[in-house]
Amino acid sequence: MATSDMSSMVLRQFFTNEKYMRKVVPFMEPDYFEGVHQHLFKEFAKYVVKYNGTPSLDSFRISIQESDSGMSEQMFEHAMGILPELFVPD
Repeated sequence: MATSDMSSMVLRQFFTNEKYMRKVVPFMEPDYFEGVHQHLFKEFAKYVVKYNGTPSLDSFRISIQESDSGMSEQMFEHAMGILPELFVPD
């Protein structure tokens, strides 16, 4: 399994399985992810701290759009493109 596939699978669980997210996220580090997945994890972790829950697709899109995460335009477009599949439960 490719690293990006594994990262997508883990992020999908965070976005769609709150019980799993609450058990695992406290032990995760951004360095466990690469590229766009690392940026998405950082934004997700900030969202969870701020709102104490998992975001909806729309609220997470807004969070990323308002973020100062330093994503390049290309990475931002990639993130927006893969987000819908990260919100579909397995």
